[in-house]
Amino acid sequence: MRFTFFVLFSFLLLLSPKPAFTQDAPTQAETTLKDAEAAFKRGRPDYILARKAIEQAEQTNDIRLKSRAYLLQAKLDSTGRRYSRALPNYLKAHELRLEADQADASAALAAAQAEAKTAETARAAALTAQTRSEEELAAAQDAARWKYITVIGICLAILAAGVLAFLATVKKLRDDVSSANESQELSDEGFAKARKELTESSFTSLKQLRRIFQGLAARTSSTNSGDASEMIAAHNAALGYLAQNSFDQGDTHEVAMEAFFSKLNPELSKLLNAQGTKQLDAKSMPLRLPIDQAVPVAFIYTELVSNALKHGGDHVTTNMTKEGSSISLSIADNGTSDLGSVDREEGLKLVSYFADELKARVDYPKPGAVRLRLESSPQRALPGIG
Repeated sequence: MRFTFFVLFSFLLLLSPKPAFTQDAPTQAETTLKDAEAAFKRGRPDYILARKAIEQAEQTNDIRLKSRAYLLQAKLDSTGRRYSRALPNYLKAHELRLEADQADASAALAAAQAEAKTAETARAAALTAQTRSEEELAAAQDAARWKYITVIGICLAILAAGVLAFLATVKKLRDDVSSANESQELSDEGFAKARKELTESSFTSLKQLRRIFQGLAARTSSTNSGDASEMIAAHNAALGYLAQNSFDQGDTHEVAMEAFFSKLNPELSKLLNAQGTKQLDAKSMPLRLPIDQAVPVAFIYTELVSNALKHGGDHVTTNMTKEGSSISLSIADNGTSDLGSVDREEGLKLVSYFADELKARVDYPKPGAVRLRLESSPQRALPGIG
């Protein structure tokens, strides 16, 4: 009964159309083969399932799957001691495995060749890119080199122009300095000559003034005019001390006023204060005045001291100071008389005249005091002249 059922089932299976294998056939064949292999490992070989695995594997293109199916069948035949059937299956499995290995080798070779071709293409592209990069680099280096040379050339040109301009400026400055020195020397020579002539003229004028005052003193003394004779003698003494002080200082153009006052004041006290009842003290900063200023200042000083000694208190002080270019000559006594309104019109007229010549100002800040303010003349130092 069982045999009859098996024959009927086989006959129906042979008559029934074989199903068309789709893309899932390799999966079904793999599943069947795995089940058959599992059964063999468990020690329960299934010949029908193994045969089915071979049939399904034959319907696929998987050579290794076919090799595994025939190898399983050979193992089953060897286990069943059907060696005559096992050997062809072993050979078939080995042949399929070799074919699979050869196919894999061919595929690997083809893949390697494709990769080699791709690599060759990439290498060629890389060589092309490298060549292009080298050409671009060379062009960039050439451009940079020319730019560098251009910039260096421009800088050198600017530097050369600057050096030439500097040398031209230095030469011009040297020429200007040389011309200025020559002009300075000529100017100094002219100034020294003019100063010498002025000094000689000043001393000639001083000598003439002294002769005039001496003549006036002789005439006034014969007419018994005491005040006039004393003033003339005082002015004459002032002129004499101016000349002497200038000679003693080694400068025939300037006068040291401190030394001048120290020599003149005793003579003024002797001439204008014969009784010796009044005291005359003089102070002065170490000032030097040019001779053309010292002469008018000496006349003004003599007149103002004479007024203070005759109409002021018993103690007269004088002081000459300088602040910047301004010179101040102050004369004061301890009396209360107004020295600007005393009965000496001729003397005050002389003071006003000389003050105008000096462009100075005379004021009377308080009773018993008078002050002269003037601007000092700038002096020019010459070689060999103190």
